[in-house]
Amino acid sequence: MNPYPRSRLSAVVIAAALVSGPLAADDNTALRRGIEEAMRRSNDYFITIFPVGPATWNRSAYHAGNFRAWSSLGVTDFLDRSLAWATTNSWLTGPDAADADAEACGQTYIDLYQIDPQPVRIAAIKSRMDSLIADSQSEDDWWWIDAFFMAGPTFARLGVLESDPAYFVQLEKMYLHMKNTRDLFDPAHGLWYRDAEAKARTGPNTPEFWGRGNGWVIAGCARVLEQLPPGDSRRPEFEAMLQTMAAALLPLQGTDGFWRANLKFPNHVSNPETSCTAFFTYAIAYGINQGLLDPTIYTPVVMSAWTGLTTIAMHPDGRLGYVQAIGRAPNPATYNDQQDYAYGAFLLAGTEVLRMAGGPAPVFADAGPDQTLIDSDTDHVETVILNAGRTSVRSGSVTRYSWWLGTTYLGDGPQLAIDFPRGNHVVTLQVETSEGGTLPNTASISVHPPGIQVTAIGNQTGNTPENTLDGLFSTRWSQSGEDQWIRYELPTTTTLDHVDIAFHLGDQRNYYFELAVSEDAVNWDTVFIGQSGGSTLDLESFSFPAQSARFVQYLGFGNSSNFWNNITEMSIPLGIAPVDDDGNGLPDAWEIHYFGSTGQDLDSDPNGDGVNLKTEFILGAEPFAHNSNLLQMGDDESGQRVLTLNARAAFGPGYVGRTRKFRILTSSTLGSGDWQPVPGWESITGDNLPRTLAIPADGNRRFYQVASWLE
Repeated sequence: MNPYPRSRLSAVVIAAALVSGPLAADDNTALRRGIEEAMRRSNDYFITIFPVGPATWNRSAYHAGNFRAWSSLGVTDFLDRSLAWATTNSWLTGPDAADADAEACGQTYIDLYQIDPQPVRIAAIKSRMDSLIADSQSEDDWWWIDAFFMAGPTFARLGVLESDPAYFVQLEKMYLHMKNTRDLFDPAHGLWYRDAEAKARTGPNTPEFWGRGNGWVIAGCARVLEQLPPGDSRRPEFEAMLQTMAAALLPLQGTDGFWRANLKFPNHVSNPETSCTAFFTYAIAYGINQGLLDPTIYTPVVMSAWTGLTTIAMHPDGRLGYVQAIGRAPNPATYNDQQDYAYGAFLLAGTEVLRMAGGPAPVFADAGPDQTLIDSDTDHVETVILNAGRTSVRSGSVTRYSWWLGTTYLGDGPQLAIDFPRGNHVVTLQVETSEGGTLPNTASISVHPPGIQVTAIGNQTGNTPENTLDGLFSTRWSQSGEDQWIRYELPTTTTLDHVDIAFHLGDQRNYYFELAVSEDAVNWDTVFIGQSGGSTLDLESFSFPAQSARFVQYLGFGNSSNFWNNITEMSIPLGIAPVDDDGNGLPDAWEIHYFGSTGQDLDSDPNGDGVNLKTEFILGAEPFAHNSNLLQMGDDESGQRVLTLNARAAFGPGYVGRTRKFRILTSSTLGSGDWQPVPGWESITGDNLPRTLAIPADGNRRFYQVASWLE
């Protein structure tokens, strides 16, 4: 019987504002949105960076978390990714060896079948699991503990789907073989050895209880318990194991919220380890939510771990670092090390932590993923569609979507098309709800000049030259030998005085190389001869006298450990100045885009309205003022006569670094009046927001005009 019934949970769990003190259930909306934001950010990063991929165990572990995140949050992109993955792999079992690794994909296949029962979705995995039931020796497939997470939940799902206890019987049979026959569980420590080899290991830092291996087991218990029917005779075994392991893990958690790769010997591999921490967080939070674990004891454990995962391991862009690579024993990991299974574990953890806090918030504002665009037509502008379509409205309604660039209003609506100039921009979506609240969310928009082309003398399979420009420190170009080159062609000739390079294992090795530049890829000038610092995985800067260049070449001579040349990232500063023949500070391409010329004909009057656009433009006046209803007269709701100034912002190509200003002037006569600024309206910054000026009802006739200029 569960010692902590669900009826106790809501009050205790919400007391898990945890860090800042007790919260009432209706006061923790910010906490719930914060959890959801972290889940969306990490998964958006994964979906953007990682390919769809094969049905291997590691990618299957990601999809276990991805599908759960979709079930919790309802983000269509998440479901679409799992469907694309399953379809790409033809709903077949994984390409791994004929063991549990090939069966992990079945968990998500069956979940997808449940929402759209097409027979093809489960045919292969059901055939595979049925063959294990028919094989009297199949339990020996589970000779290492990872196997339980890979195949155990698949058996449980089929048992529920088919209403056939044979799947539950086989699950128990294989689990007990792993636990008892192979004797991989150590009751004295409440933890598991990864396999017989780990159990036999002696010497320093033993007994060896591997963090991620134990993560597979306790998370596997939770995944199985999610499926086993209430009252099933096998539930007590998995409930007791989850409770036992949670108690064993409790004193092993670091003050930063993380567990280490070698659980009993945290100084053996001292860095935080994200994958095991995320699996532990998921299972312990599940135990709290199901009444298996005392929330007064374990809630601080969960929240400390979640805080560490989201503030230490998670990068600002959503990347999850400190993930130990694929292996079978404790090994180090750095802030930049990521793996797909860690994202799955993190998403599983997020769903249960969010459930602890009360579930998803009524409304979650989503400005869409960050966007990077290339100005391929070199007109210094790209049209970006701002889209709030992923905003989730679970109760109530949205009364307004508005978009902002800092304090500049861009427009209203769930979608908005905006011309963004080259550069980096942070756009804020403001969602106003029927309950009166306003929810913000941001997205980064980057518009870059045309890209760099890269070639190389050759490369190791999979480690291509393009990897050096993908923004990932986890990928690389590799080529063995001396005099091995990788070459970069810039979109146009520019002046360079340095490049930044990051190296594979750059914190452990010195790399030996030369740098050369050229304008024609024929005549080369060597600008640097030397070596890397050998102390960092991040970009290192290599400077040289400023020189005109269209091509940059790295010539490698191996490293201090071997003859391999390994570059993870190459960053070449593209200081490309836009062409500005008329010297007015605005790119010719922009002027042509808007005016059809560069403004060199000062006598032009293209609209026949007496307004010389280009003259005003070159003098710094507002080029659009003549055809914009900047100042309008009317009555407000009370009948008061008012002027409305539509204070248009200076935003877009050609306006980078400029501010538009307005002034309202008044005079008693139109022709030869003494125009004076209206007090308080001498210098209004354009931000696309309307401003209203009440006209005094004194019986005196007055005239008003607006002046506009750029600063």
